[in-house]
Amino acid sequence: MTSSTENASLTEAASIETQQPWLTFLTELASKPNREKMVSDVVNMLKNFLLSDSENAASETAKQIDNYTLFGTLTRRHLNFVFQTIYNLAALIPFEDQKQEMLLQLIVELLKMPRRSITHPDGKMVDEVPICYDINMEIKHDMWNARHVDEFDLDYKTQDEYTQGCIEWINLSKFYARCIAEGLDDHDDRACKFPGYDIPEALEQQFEYTPGIDTDFRVMVATQYIIIAGEEIRKDDIKWWDEHAPIWEKNLEQLENSYENGFLEVAPRFETPPGEKELIGTGDLGMDILGSVKDAREKLKELGERASEQESKKTTDTPVGSENPAEKNAVEKNDE
Repeated sequence: MTSSTENASLTEAASIETQQPWLTFLTELASKPNREKMVSDVVNMLKNFLLSDSENAASETAKQIDNYTLFGTLTRRHLNFVFQTIYNLAALIPFEDQKQEMLLQLIVELLKMPRRSITHPDGKMVDEVPICYDINMEIKHDMWNARHVDEFDLDYKTQDEYTQGCIEWINLSKFYARCIAEGLDDHDDRACKFPGYDIPEALEQQFEYTPGIDTDFRVMVATQYIIIAGEEIRKDDIKWWDEHAPIWEKNLEQLENSYENGFLEVAPRFETPPGEKELIGTGDLGMDILGSVKDAREKLKELGERASEQESKKTTDTPVGSENPAEKNAVEKNDE
């Protein structure tokens, strides 16, 4: 139970955070008319967690969530809402904010929760593997599909809405990168589909780069995946990484030069028909894109050198005169 002193601390912390988008999101979620009690209960758990400075906040909140009952039982719908809210918060919290790390640790603790019997919408009780694994995977993939950004969003969004969507996409992508680096996705065969799509989209395009937010947000997403989770992504598919990395290095070098010295003037890729809305973003992310490009180049170089050293060590460790077992067997058969 929360003490009066702890409540006062949380209230003070909340007043400091009042202008933060993530807190506005939770407040609006809990104040919707006709909301279920479950919604406000989960929102309060997550709000108190993010405003806490306790070292045990993640484990304690995970236990609260795991012990929460709706109509006397633990339901899949309740856990779906928990993970949906966590990933929405990850998109709203700036990627350099420590609260993203807090959310990551909360997922770590939730994945430790034991097997539970849960109730499906049809009322059937089912004993499952640690249910949070499945739900975490499903919601993560759903959120990637729902929040993915491209210029066609401008067909129905204002420039400000589009810019905010780009910022939230970068925040969420960096959170995904952290999940991969932490090893949370080791049980998910498709976890690296996100960087497998987003890195080439930014660093393997067939056209000259043009200045502006449409280039910036893609480059920021790709470079953060490389910087934070490059090692784990490469381990997932070494052949793919090693084939594509030289292309990325070349384009990152071009981007570094462009961000430092200016982009080449090129004709727009698409001509806007008369009377139609121009689908080109004009906003500013307010992020250090050049710094991220430089760090990604350095990371690629580091991973390449490490791979070369490992390959060299394998060659050095092979005894002189050693034979391929298949070749040796073939020789022995011929001798017979």
